[in-house]
Amino acid sequence: MASLAGLAGVALFGLTAALWLAIGMSTALLAEWLYAQMSGGRVTASFDHAVLVGLLVGLTLPVGRYEVGGFEPLGWAVPAVASLVAILVGKGVMGGMGNYLWHPALVGRAVAELLYGEQMHPSRWLVLARTCLFAKVPRPIEPVEYLGWRLSTPPDGANAWALPRPVDWLRRLADGEISANHEDPMTFLFRDVLPPWEDTLLGGVGGGIGETCAIALIVGGLYLIYRGYVRWQQPLSVLAGAAAAAAILPIRVGPGGDLVWLPGTHVDHALPVGVLYVLFHLTGGELMLCAFFFATDMVASPRTVRGQVVFGFGIGLLTIVLRLYGAMPGAGYWAVLLMNTLVPSIDRRTQRRVMGTGIRPI
Repeated sequence: MASLAGLAGVALFGLTAALWLAIGMSTALLAEWLYAQMSGGRVTASFDHAVLVGLLVGLTLPVGRYEVGGFEPLGWAVPAVASLVAILVGKGVMGGMGNYLWHPALVGRAVAELLYGEQMHPSRWLVLARTCLFAKVPRPIEPVEYLGWRLSTPPDGANAWALPRPVDWLRRLADGEISANHEDPMTFLFRDVLPPWEDTLLGGVGGGIGETCAIALIVGGLYLIYRGYVRWQQPLSVLAGAAAAAAILPIRVGPGGDLVWLPGTHVDHALPVGVLYVLFHLTGGELMLCAFFFATDMVASPRTVRGQVVFGFGIGLLTIVLRLYGAMPGAGYWAVLLMNTLVPSIDRRTQRRVMGTGIRPI
């Protein structure tokens, strides 16, 4: 059901997004075939899985960026290289389907991030206006006054907005960079700067092709749970770990301000800004995509339910830590890769012992 997030991404970011998804999937399929030929006909995994890996790679990518003078699309080499590395290195070198340690799509994305960092992390992300969905060519404008995706209409000649990601604002808040002229910076941010939180549910915010529409990701994830492909404890533990970390970990509110613990409990003039702070962390970035489609990979996650809960909680916790204090963007993706590394250890420590012995079953 990752295709549902892809369809939402094409609607929100235009037909250019469909091109990057198509390049990612076709390159992954070609790479799967090439590896099978080079290895004497031994196929690393099914071609269906290769297409899924290519789709997941595409969902993590931006459609392009806003530069002075207009829209600059993502280079076609980015999804191609990322998908090629995902299949040949992330799967093939690691032994093929059933043997890889790290999620192949995230291995490919990590390499693309190192090679094309400027394209992967624009300062302004594109999102089509509510009345211009599925546009062929985005014509973005940076808004002077922005009331949110549902309430704002671009001027004539423009059909898209150039916006920073909500999680980028959260990082600036945590670093104490937001000044509100003697007003509480958290209240100022959520009342006057960020769009309404509901926009993150609909997808009307900046971000990767498959990151922004939380509703599409939740519906797709619930379908996987209903069909038995995913245990409900996996995504829930990711979101629980992230929510707990966001509510507890300190941030530096205001320029030169002291560290404030428990920002998720903050209330100002009856405005529950602490709740909004946590909610934006959950739905305003890549966390939902990681929770439902990366943390739940059957090969790169623990085998037991207890292990999956530990694994998921660790991903959520690390995502917020890296988002608030780390140096690399795309915190959720790096959190998944880091926890993938710990899967063998988690498996060993969460296997149930055979009754009457001190031996854990293999």
